[in-house]
Amino acid sequence: MSDVVRRGLEIDAAKGSVAAWTHMAAHGVEADTIARVLTSACRRPGDPPYRGAFPTG
Repeated sequence: MSDVVRRGLEIDAAKGSVAAWTHMAAHGVEADTIARVLTSACRRPGDPPYRGAFPTG
């Protein structure tokens, strides 16, 4: 399960939270867990930074 969540975070960074949510849900991760992971303000060192939906530069 941790591999699915880890891959979900990679998808979040590359394609956004909807794609990440879809991936994790399709692999059996519960909705409350997905929400907690995707909205966590505390990221581990080495996790990719969040990217906004709109370019800033």
